Amino acid sequence: MHISDISFYRLHRAEEDRVTRALEVHRLAAERVTDLREHRRNDEGLGGGKAAESKARWKSLWTMPARGEIGKLCKETFIGQTPFKVHPPASPAGKAAAALFLVVVAFQVALAAGAPWGEASFGGSNPGVLPASLRTNSAIAVVVYVLLAAVAGTRWTGATLRRRLLYGAAALMVIGTVVNVASPSFLERIVWAPVTIALVIALWRSARHASLSNVSRNEGGIAHRAV
Repeated sequence: MHISDISFYRLHRAEEDRVTRALEVHRLAAERVTDLREHRRNDEGLGGGKAAESKARWKSLWTMPARGEIGKLCKETFIGQTPFKVHPPASPAGKAAAALFLVVVAFQVALAAGAPWGEASFGGSNPGVLPASLRTNSAIAVVVYVLLAAVAGTRWTGATLRRRLLYGAAALMVIGTVVNVASPSFLERIVWAPVTIALVIALWRSARHASLSNVSRNEGGIAHRAV
C-alpha cells in the first residue's frame, strides 16, 4: 500500500469517527431535552414540598452522569479539531510551491519598500525605484502570494478547495510564464521565467497529489453516510 493511501485511510477513519461522535452528542442532547419536557409535564400543578422535590429532580437530569457524558463527547468531537489537524497535509510539491511563492513575496516586499529593482519587474519599463502606483501593485501582490503560499504549503484549506485553488494558481503561473518570456527585460526573462515555470510544475503536481484527490473523492460519501 502506498504511503499516501495509508495517510488517506487514517484521515478517512478519523473523519468518520468525528461524525459518529457528533451524531452521538446530538442523540444524547435530544434524549435529555425529552426527559426534561416529560418531567415538567408530569410535575405541573404540584405545590409546597412536592414542587421543591420536583424542581430538585428536574435539575438532577443535568448533573454529572448526563452532563459529563455529553461534555466529554463534545470535547472529543469539537475541541482541538482545527483545520491544521483535520485537513490533509501539504504534499512535497505543495511545500516546494510555497517556498517559491515566498521568494516572490520577498522580492515584491522589497519593491514595495522602494528597492531599486524596477528593471527586473513590470517589463523593466521603470528602472530603479518603482513609482507609487506600481509599488502599491507590489504590496497587493504580496498579500496574494502569501495566501497562495499558505494554501499550497499548509493544511489551511480542505482538499477540494485546495485542489481548485492550486489548479487556478497553476493557470495563473502559465500566464505569468508567457509574460516573463515575452518581457523586454532581460532580467525578467532570465530570473522570473524559470521561477514561474517551476511554480507551474509544482502547483500542478500538488493539485494532482493523491492526498487531495482521494479525500476530495470521498468527502461526499462521508457526509452522505452521516445523514
